[in-house]
Amino acid sequence: MAAAKQAWECLKQAGPVPSAFQARIGPYKGVWMISEPGQTTASEDVWIEVSDSQRKFRPHNEDLIEETYDPLRLTFEIVTWSRKPSPSVLYRDYLSILEDRGISKTSLEIFLVDHFKKEKQKLEAAMNDPQQSYKWLQDNFSTAGDRGDSAVRDLNPNGLAPTMKVLLEVISPIDTNWYIDALIC
Repeated sequence: MAAAKQAWECLKQAGPVPSAFQARIGPYKGVWMISEPGQTTASEDVWIEVSDSQRKFRPHNEDLIEETYDPLRLTFEIVTWSRKPSPSVLYRDYLSILEDRGISKTSLEIFLVDHFKKEKQKLEAAMNDPQQSYKWLQDNFSTAGDRGDSAVRDLNPNGLAPTMKVLLEVISPIDTNWYIDALIC
């Protein structure tokens, strides 16, 4: 728990310490979970347990000796961490179930409009960064079949300085109803 708390503090994130981290440290990569719940005290040892299955390559010989190891090669590099679950798709068949359970069409409409507003905000935020724009397209259209895959493939994730015009030219051939259907298929 002490290692997880220290990692979380280094990331300067708010909220409770996540229960799991996807990371790499030296020749190891994988998912590390908190071993026991509870509060961390200053006297707790900081340690990270690794398994043989997490080792992806042989470590440098000097990293096996405490006096000669390179601390930069043994940095706990966090890729991502556990978060609250969130829905990703609202299936069309669920709409009638939700309505049968008392959720009004108006509430569902409000939900969908809110979702589209949030997606629009994400896209607008990504517009200033070529890599974020590429990621947005990949996240939203790479499952659109051949048209979506080629639209994402046609963009260079490291060199495109996108504009709304460029993104709309890439997206416009894709049937926008597909995107709506993907949300409520």
